[in-house]
Amino acid sequence: DLLIHSLKDVALDRPEGVVTACIPLREDPSDWLLLRQDAPPDPVIGTSAVRRERLLKAAMPQATFTWLRGNVPTRVQRVKDGQLRDAPLHGAVLAGAGLRRLGLDLSGLLFRPLRFDQLVPAPGQGALLAETRSDRPDLVEAFADMNDLPTAEAVWLERRVLRGIGGGCQQPLGAHAEPLEGGGFRLRAAYAGEDGIRKALAEGLEAAMLVPEVLRQLGVPCV
Repeated sequence: DLLIHSLKDVALDRPEGVVTACIPLREDPSDWLLLRQDAPPDPVIGTSAVRRERLLKAAMPQATFTWLRGNVPTRVQRVKDGQLRDAPLHGAVLAGAGLRRLGLDLSGLLFRPLRFDQLVPAPGQGALLAETRSDRPDLVEAFADMNDLPTAEAVWLERRVLRGIGGGCQQPLGAHAEPLEGGGFRLRAAYAGEDGIRKALAEGLEAAMLVPEVLRQLGVPCV
């Protein structure tokens, strides 16, 4: 009757017969860098996202990136062990929301959130999506009070940028919208194309105008 997703992993096109029950208040949307205390100046960093590897390489040119799979506790433990596939592993990049929600023991590790100018989060990162069957309006009503409108509007903008480049969850795209105090949003994005990294920033009251402007700045074909 009810599905709970990490919104950044949800496909753009949803199946028929399923409707949104709520999008709760967003957790920390940033990516966190975890490092062993003995990490060298040229660390080996594990990640499971093309976006993280390509965008962070510009901020950490001295680092080497390697593919790190598994659930969040497994990846944290790999860093603590300092080894992956019989090779050194000095750190990892993980979503801060997952680390905070799971309350994992990070003792012995250095960790910090990455600034948005270092690594723009994935569209929808830090947000949850609750879905239910379209024939259960009672569940939609029951979860209405948990819906956070600013979060829902922000992730809608981010996913429109993703759709604009014809993307899926493994696109090397970061997109993040944050509400402004006076209304409207600040929408930033970064895309790692074959010709390098392109960044975009737009803000204003007219949310619908922000996505075309960001796509224009990114210089990617709109789909």
